[in-house]
Amino acid sequence: MFPAMLKRLSYAICFFSPAAVAAASQQQYCRVNPVKEIDFCFTLASFQNVSTNAHDVYIRASSRFSNRMGWVAFGTGEIMDSAMMFVFYPGEADDDIVVSLRTTFAHAPPTLAGSGPDYRILEVSHREDYFDIALICYDCQNWDGNSLDVQSTKQSFIFSSQPHQRMQSADPSKALQLHADYASFTIDMQAAQFAGPPEPPSLLDNGRKTVGIDLSDSEGPKWRTIHGLLMVLAFTLLMPGGVACLRSGVSVAFAAHWMIQLAGTLVALSAAVLAVMSSRINLLKLERSALGAHSSLGAMIVVSLLAQPIFGYIHHIRFRKYGRTWVSSFHSWLGRVLLASAWINTMLGLYGGGVRTFYIGVWLVMMVAAVWTMEGLSQGGDFRDMTRSYRLEMAVEALISDFENDFEDR
Repeated sequence: MFPAMLKRLSYAICFFSPAAVAAASQQQYCRVNPVKEIDFCFTLASFQNVSTNAHDVYIRASSRFSNRMGWVAFGTGEIMDSAMMFVFYPGEADDDIVVSLRTTFAHAPPTLAGSGPDYRILEVSHREDYFDIALICYDCQNWDGNSLDVQSTKQSFIFSSQPHQRMQSADPSKALQLHADYASFTIDMQAAQFAGPPEPPSLLDNGRKTVGIDLSDSEGPKWRTIHGLLMVLAFTLLMPGGVACLRSGVSVAFAAHWMIQLAGTLVALSAAVLAVMSSRINLLKLERSALGAHSSLGAMIVVSLLAQPIFGYIHHIRFRKYGRTWVSSFHSWLGRVLLASAWINTMLGLYGGGVRTFYIGVWLVMMVAAVWTMEGLSQGGDFRDMTRSYRLEMAVEALISDFENDFEDR
C-alpha cells in the first residue's frame, strides 16, 4: 500500500511540475511505401523524472516485416555519423523481437553502442506481419554524439530500413546490410512532453499517417542531392568534354581543354567541401574508424584532383621545349585513372544513397556517351589526324578515279 501511495504522489508531483503544465500533443512519424516494402510508424513522448531530474523518453514503434524478413532503425540527428539508433527486427521464434542500441561513424554499418543511456523494453507484440515495441530510454539526453534535446522544437531524427535481409536471430549485434530506404524528419520535443503519469504513447489509428511532424526534409538532407549533381556535372560532362576538346584538333583546342578542366576541378572540389561541411563528419576520427568505400575513394580522388592541374602545367611547359616527356604520359594516365575512379565512386554514391534505378540508368547512359565520344576522337590519334587521314584518302581516291576516267576516254 505504501509503495502505491508513493507512486501516486510522484504522479501528482509530475503533473504539477513546470515541465508538464501543457498537455502533450501527438508526434507520430509514419513511412509507408508499398513499392519499397516499407510500413513503419513511430511516436514518442518525454517525461521529466523528478527523482533523477533527468528526461526519460517513451517510444513506441511498429513495423511490417513481410515473412519476418528485414530490419528497421530510427535515431537522433540528421546523419548516421554519431547517431543514437534503435534497431529492431524479428528474432528466432515467431513472436520474438530483438532491439539494440547502436551507433556508427560516417556511413559504416551501425554496431552496438559501447556506452549510452540505459533503456528497457516495456512491451512487445506481434500480429500477422506487424511487430510492435514500446520502450523507455532513461536520461535519453545523455549521449555524446547526435544527442536528443527534449527542449528543441525541431529535433532531427533519421530512419532507415532493409526489408530483404534475413535477420531472424537472437543476436543483438548481428551485422546489417546496406539500407534500402532512408529518411530524415524533425519532431517538436516540447510538444511531446508528458502532462501526466508516464507511459508509452499509443499510435493513432489513422491509417498509419504522419501527425504533427515536419516532413520538409523527409527524403534526406538536400546537400546530398546537390553534392551528387555537382559531381556528375564535373566528372560526366565537364571533364570528358575537356578531353574531347583537346582531341578535336580545332584551333582553340588547348585553351578550351584547360578552361573546361579547371571548371570541372572547381566544381568537384566545391562538391567535396559541401559534403564534408554538411555531413559534419569528424575527420579527426579517421584514424580510429574506417570510412565507407564511397568516402574513402572520394578522398583519394580529391587529393589526385589537386595534383592534376600541376602536372598539366608542367607538361605544357616541357612539351613546348622537349615534346612529350614522362610528365606528359603521367598527366594523361592520371586523368584516365581519375575519371574511371570518379565513375566507380559515382555508382557507389548513387547506390548507397538509395537513388532510384531510373536515375542510375540515366547516369549510365551519360557515362557511356562520354566514353564513346572520347574514344571516338582518339581512334588513330587525335581528331585532327583523323581528319587529315580522311582527306588524304579522299584525295587519293579522287586521283585514281580521274586517272581511270582519263584512261577510258583514251
